[in-house]
Amino acid sequence: MGTAPGAGAAAVRELEVGGLTFDAAFDSGNCARVERLGEHEFGIWTAPDCVGTSCETNNRTWFHFSVSHATAGRVLTFVVHNMNSQNRLFKHGMRPVWRALPSRPQWERVLHPVVAAGTKAEDNFTIRFRHTIESSETHFFALCYPQPYAETCSRLAHLDALFGLPPASAEIMPPSRLGGGDTAGECDALPRTPQKCEGLEEETRKGGGVGVLTAADGLVEEASVRCASHGLPCRRPPGVYYMRELLVRSLGGRRVDLLTLSGSDGMLEEEEERLEGLFPEGRPRPRLFRDKKVVFVSARVHPGEVPASHVFDGVLSFLLREADPRARRLREAFVFKLCQCAHPVLRNRKRP
Repeated sequence: MGTAPGAGAAAVRELEVGGLTFDAAFDSGNCARVERLGEHEFGIWTAPDCVGTSCETNNRTWFHFSVSHATAGRVLTFVVHNMNSQNRLFKHGMRPVWRALPSRPQWERVLHPVVAAGTKAEDNFTIRFRHTIESSETHFFALCYPQPYAETCSRLAHLDALFGLPPASAEIMPPSRLGGGDTAGECDALPRTPQKCEGLEEETRKGGGVGVLTAADGLVEEASVRCASHGLPCRRPPGVYYMRELLVRSLGGRRVDLLTLSGSDGMLEEEEERLEGLFPEGRPRPRLFRDKKVVFVSARVHPGEVPASHVFDGVLSFLLREADPRARRLREAFVFKLCQCAHPVLRNRKRP
């Protein structure tokens, strides 16, 4: 449920360039190539979605990479190449974000303005930005605030614990256990006609194996856990009904979860009906409610639409507010069905 990895197997992994170490082999990373352009200037090349598979697209809207071994006070300039043209965003003041791990897990906008160049017609769009390194820690840079799959899973696990639900498995199931053929690539979606994505790494096609864990990857996962409960209640709000279900597995074996949230008033003993092909875990369905309309909210139909996850987080946090009369009235009047990420994609590294 995280941001689109984009680079997939093509992501740089602990690549040394000009005395610095670049990495994008982590959840939501995308940096396929790095070149030194000057003493303190580096070119970054992104990869398209589903790169190297039969599902490869022309979508190149995301970058996310880390830089290690830079000394404090050094000013680095990055020139990001071969993204889809996004001139309008940068003309209106859009700036990439950065953070330093482990001490600064919260993202901030880079201070210096961005210089965008190139056109959509010529397919030569670039952005140039610079940043002053503040410490010897690993610095991360991204197009906008990411939300990796691990962070999404941790946020939902936090809510499960509050409401006394059994832990949900975050396992990425191999395609052989999904009935979707012997291959699956970074083209996951809600149920549709099965298709194969050839050209993935052997370990990914077989659904097993563990890639080498990089230092940057470990920092990203640790920060995801630390940031997961931000904005969520720290105790169970009284009078709130909450249920989490595995709606379906994506083609890559990831969870697509459906949340049911309402007030406990008007709750019936009956459960919602079972739907063929959905809710594969076979757990009890959510309870029915008397005279309440259903509101459906979804985000990230396209995985690169990262800001949608943060809007969704705001909606979810608001609906769970205990003392807010607006949230309470909404829970009394409606049943909310919430799908946080309708298009989770494979990460750059597989776990068993």
